[in-house]
Amino acid sequence: MLSGRRVVGTGIVQFFPTPVSERVDSFIQIYGLAANSGAVYVGNTSNVTANSNDSTDGYPINAGKEVIITERDPNQLYLVADSGSQTIHWMIN
Repeated sequence: MLSGRRVVGTGIVQFFPTPVSERVDSFIQIYGLAANSGAVYVGNTSNVTANSNDSTDGYPINAGKEVIITERDPNQLYLVADSGSQTIHWMIN
């Protein structure tokens, strides 16, 4: 199991700033910090958007909410916030 936190701004970032060599056996859990003032959007392309384009918008993770993803390669996930700097906590199992 791996876990950590990441601050996400309005510029697109890869879920992991450095490539992860291991595959996910079960899931990736991403939690939006309850104190966040906006949402973090997660998608599987490097052009993911935050509530601005129907064809490229990611999945929103609002403050205090979480999403569980079964993507086997965490290097294929990208994040972008809809405003300011938002914090996520994550766990890979």
